[in-house]
Amino acid sequence: MNKQLIISAPNSNAGKTTITLGLLRLLKNKKITVQPFKVGPDYIDPKFHELACAKVGVNLDLFMMKEDEINTCLSFYGKDTQVNCVEGVMGLFDGAKKDQGSTAELAKKLKTPVLMVIDAKAVAYSVAPLIQGFVNFDKEVDIMGVVFNRVGSERHYLMLKEACEDIGVHCFGYLSNLKNIAIPSRHLGLNILEIEKFDTVIDQIADELEKTVNWKAILGASKEIETKAVSLKQTVQERSIKFAVAKDEAFNFIYPQNIAAMKQLGKVHFFSPIHDTKIPDSDFIYFPGGYPESYLKELSSNKEMLTSIKEFLSVRSNMVSSHVPPGASQRPFRNSSIVSGVPTDMAPKSASIRRPNPDSTLPAPISTIVSTPNSFITAGRLGQVCSGRRWQILNS
Repeated sequence: MNKQLIISAPNSNAGKTTITLGLLRLLKNKKITVQPFKVGPDYIDPKFHELACAKVGVNLDLFMMKEDEINTCLSFYGKDTQVNCVEGVMGLFDGAKKDQGSTAELAKKLKTPVLMVIDAKAVAYSVAPLIQGFVNFDKEVDIMGVVFNRVGSERHYLMLKEACEDIGVHCFGYLSNLKNIAIPSRHLGLNILEIEKFDTVIDQIADELEKTVNWKAILGASKEIETKAVSLKQTVQERSIKFAVAKDEAFNFIYPQNIAAMKQLGKVHFFSPIHDTKIPDSDFIYFPGGYPESYLKELSSNKEMLTSIKEFLSVRSNMVSSHVPPGASQRPFRNSSIVSGVPTDMAPKSASIRRPNPDSTLPAPISTIVSTPNSFITAGRLGQVCSGRRWQILNS
């Protein structure tokens, strides 16, 4: 039996990511295999997850995915691990409309207990009504207990623990108000190299958690889940599609579900528009989001790569970019959840919309393939696309 838990908080900036990263690294150090997940659309936190435990965080988005797809995703990516650790988003009950799409809604659907992270800086016994309010607000949400963040001293912690005892809520420990461990600002301009520099900080957090948090009790209070064998059935194609996916400092907003979908249709080859001189032999190019605006000089000076891309487009015109620069015009398609593409010369000539594999066990299954002037676009519930962002066909 494996374990599954959700880490949340009353609000953003309370320490969810700090505690999550520390716990991921601590479990990794204890030789306990853990698969991280992130509620909602997010490119940055999953990168921190990967740094902490060598497994990229996988997004669970109730806006984009059905409940059975989320369960399949958990089973598929967590099949070889002992713990599924889900980091929440914003405050526990914060959703697009009231609690719709919130961490709380996911916790109810998954019937998974929630570990609450409480920012204890400048507060003591007043945490009692705060915690009690969250515990009693929705009885369908199972709050296993709390961990306090930014605790000033041992005496401060004892006051916080007493508050928990008075309201009957379990306290698993605390993280001290450590200096110089602030996570770098997680805006979309965060450089991947900045994330890698945070590695020693995660070690420090994990070391502190081992001293002051009962992590074994947290696992004991987590949900027991049965591992299910989930495999990807290969979609039947007239021929295998070769995908070239840009991946480097400039392009790295990549959801693992999208790569899994491409692999279902053929083969994926990664390349660097900055460091490589030409694109791999491919039928289709995919430029994910990232920080190209921060690497304009490097990208524009790589003339060989630019020539290679232009030569590809002169023959095929099968390229998709999910990065839309500020002020650029967008050509939206009929569905906002467009996530990848298949060249028209590989699609059946008779139909403009078809179901490639209704019985697919892909973690976030392909729903339909929609015909557009220059390419087929997989649309529907393939999965992880930043809500509200539409895909743009280049050179169409």
